[in-house]
Amino acid sequence: MSLTPPPSAAEIVERLGDPIFVIAAADADAGSAAILYANAAARRLFRIVGERAPLATVFRKPQLLEAVEQA
Repeated sequence: MSLTPPPSAAEIVERLGDPIFVIAAADADAGSAAILYANAAARRLFRIVGERAPLATVFRKPQLLEAVEQA
């Protein structure tokens, strides 16, 4: 009987039906805040293509962008 190893945390998050983001705050080198990771649900819902998408190109809500900048 062979055992299948359990999925990694990354695999579990990728398969979740809810959108999940990992966001990097703005800094002097990067400029504006960016999405470091978006799972499959987030990429589909928000049409994210590529890596390190600027947060402002995905979310057009000034309140959200300001909250991320202050965090």
